[in-house]
Formats: sequence, structure tokens, C-alpha cells
Amino acid sequence: MGKSTLQNWIDRIDSNTQLVVSSFGHLDGDALNKKYAQDVWSIAQNLDHIIRINSSYEPIIAVVKSGKLRLPQIARFPPYVRWMGKMILNSVDPQRHTKMKTFLIWQPSQSHISADIVMIFSAHQDQLKQWIVAVQDFVDKDVVIHSPVNRFVVYSLATAIEIIISHELRHIYQAQELQSI
Repeated sequence: MGKSTLQNWIDRIDSNTQLVVSSFGHLDGDALNKKYAQDVWSIAQNLDHIIRINSSYEPIIAVVKSGKLRLPQIARFPPYVRWMGKMILNSVDPQRHTKMKTFLIWQPSQSHISADIVMIFSAHQDQLKQWIVAVQDFVDKDVVIHSPVNRFVVYSLATAIEIIISHELRHIYQAQELQSI
């Protein structure tokens, strides 16, 4: 992986952050937390969900850095790793409108989320960029990791970063759609 890929990731994260700030930064807590339907997340819940998912990768990255990540045998089979990564990446495609159920640990808060969620999101994005820069040696070595929720779902660290960035944009678009309701 070259510097151009790293710069592309950082640029896309910055773009996602700017989209959130420009779309939702002017909204008050009530507007950010407005529920349009019982089964539809509010804007704030979408942002909280993004932060929860992204943060769930941090413990795995810490174990990767320590050199102690234990993966299942299937992770040694490159075609499976590529297939699994591609399948997960396709499932979070921002243009895909199929609704999916998320895992409990990634569920957003059901209570009122702080009105400063846009600032929290923006600060989180800065942290995300920092850890992506910090793991470049592992990306270059094509290190494989597992999903934060299932150790048998394995993909490359580079694919994980793609998943994170695409997933962010998917939920940003969902949140933007709420403004037109």
C-alpha cells in the first residue's frame, strides 16, 4: 500500500466529517434526536452508531500491535479472507439501501444523545485518522484481523479500513435522508 492509499483514506474520512458538520452542525439537540419512526434511528443515533462501530476496532488493533492476535485457521486461507472482506464491504455500500440489523454492541443509545454529538463525531474522526496512520506497517504487511463481533469473520486490515469508511458514509446518507422527511 502506498502513500496515495493512505491519503485517499484520510481524504475520505475528512470528507465524511465535513459532510456531517455541514449537514448537521447547525441542528440543536431536539432536531438531532428527532425520531421519525419507531424503527428508524435519529440523526444522533446514526452518528453514535458510527462511533460505536469504529471504536470497536480499537481493541483488535491494540492486539495486532502487540503481536498477539490469534485468528482461526480459516484466516490462513487467502481466498476466504478476500471473499469475506468483499462480502462485508458490499454490505455497507453507501448506495445499497437494504436495511440490516446491527449487533447489540453496535446499537446506538436509545436515550437522548448529547447535542454535541457532531463535535464528538468530528473529534472521533481525528482519532480514527491517527490510528489508521499508526497501523500502516500492518496494512503494508497485509495483516488479517477478525470482526469485532465474530472472530470467524476475517478480512485484511486494509479491507477493515475500507469497511469503516464506507459504513460511515452509508449512515451519513441515512441521516441526511431524515432531513427531507
